[in-house]
Amino acid sequence: MTNGEVMATRPLGMEDRSIADSQLSASSCWNTIQCASTARLFNEYQAWSPKKNDKKPWIQVDLRQSFRLEAVLTQGRDNAENWVKSFLVPYSLDGYSWTYSLGNDGQPQVFHSNQDRNSLVVNPFRPAFVARFVRIEPLSWHHHVSLRFELFGAGPIPVVPNTLGLEDYRIPDSELYASSCYHDRNCAKYARLNFAGDERQGETSRYTVTSSEKLPGAWIPRFDDHNQWVGVDLVDKYRVVGVITQGRQDADQWVTSFAVSHSMDGKMWSFIQDCGHEEKIYQGNHDRATPIINVFETPLTARAVRVHPKRWTRHIALRLELLGNGPVAEVGIDENKLGLESGRIPNSSLAASSCISDDAYCSESARLNHEVGGWVPRINDLAQWIQVDLMAVYRLTGVITQGRSDAAHWVTRYTVWTSQESRGNWIPVTESTCGEAKEIKIFTGNCDQFSHFTNRFNPPILARYVLLAPVAWHDHIGLRFELLGEGPFMLPDVAVH
Repeated sequence: MTNGEVMATRPLGMEDRSIADSQLSASSCWNTIQCASTARLFNEYQAWSPKKNDKKPWIQVDLRQSFRLEAVLTQGRDNAENWVKSFLVPYSLDGYSWTYSLGNDGQPQVFHSNQDRNSLVVNPFRPAFVARFVRIEPLSWHHHVSLRFELFGAGPIPVVPNTLGLEDYRIPDSELYASSCYHDRNCAKYARLNFAGDERQGETSRYTVTSSEKLPGAWIPRFDDHNQWVGVDLVDKYRVVGVITQGRQDADQWVTSFAVSHSMDGKMWSFIQDCGHEEKIYQGNHDRATPIINVFETPLTARAVRVHPKRWTRHIALRLELLGNGPVAEVGIDENKLGLESGRIPNSSLAASSCISDDAYCSESARLNHEVGGWVPRINDLAQWIQVDLMAVYRLTGVITQGRSDAAHWVTRYTVWTSQESRGNWIPVTESTCGEAKEIKIFTGNCDQFSHFTNRFNPPILARYVLLAPVAWHDHIGLRFELLGEGPFMLPDVAVH
């Protein structure tokens, strides 16, 4: 809502079909006439029903824009004694980072629903939440999961990211740290937006200081060089969409440009990259007091974030705030390996453009952590590729790559191509962060033969077939890899052969 506008709650379009079939997906479907597209309120004869062996069923709506979700109305199956008795509701702004609708205890809210096939049960969301993607995850049911439903809410509405808590001390001193500090009174805990220097509020008591002891209003490192950084450990995983920076409160010192790195575990770090696959440099401040907002082209899902000053006026000095939402629960999406490493994906599902040998260097050796060799094509050129047939549509969230195990050969850059229906209809993974035109995305690969390097797909991709095509390599093409995602599941408008 903006400018005090009141937005009316209304059905969002399941029953009247303003939500199209293509916006609906599910973990699985009993058959083509009991798939996600039949989960519409008052639909006669049918409902969504997952496969019997689906242990974690869900159905999802992509609203295509962000809405304020206020309630869900559910029904069972019209022509059988099947219905859902309880469920969870995870939601997401980007289809990648998920969190659950929470109860008063701060735990995922269990919604109790139907007791027969046709009665309507309303469950309000308290509090309401803003999302583009909404799922229903059944927990208990009568005979078999069967569901018809409608979502209620208001919008579409613009998504305004929240401050994550540096300025107001929701993030405590113990979660701030830095490469170095000029003095104890200049350390990371003072890198808070609008910190005034002479008083503190939050989890500690106010300081009483004399004018000679007045606290400088910023983080100031011991050295002025490119090895300095200040970091925030958010403890949990958050969706981070931007950063606000500010100079020192009591002197003309500020950071004029900086880079940002992020981590899921506080150990493995990645920099936000620009279109040339170099560290993205953000423009900082031009005075000591004016806050400057930088919004990331692609939101991060991260537990920890660092700001690395690159240029500064007089001396590095920084106050900041993070923008985002969370904490987020990733609903088992991020690290689900689809089966190259474990062997669940059989050799018959793998193919390659060529192989230097049929022994240890063909497509079946391209499995992450495979002990002997890896995939090594006969020729080093841009016509080489390796392909996986997942045998069903999956929701792909990323790829992990690795070099050849027995030689210093690895892929440094590559492209990814996918298809839902056939191997002859390839669509490249693209990016549009440098302008409106979409270009084929060049993924950064490995820098040695053993380390893992993970690239995320944001947003995730629905596909059955996946192809990796090396673009650059060290000495010779050598590759082992794993796909990340979830599934399989059926799409209402896609026939999988």
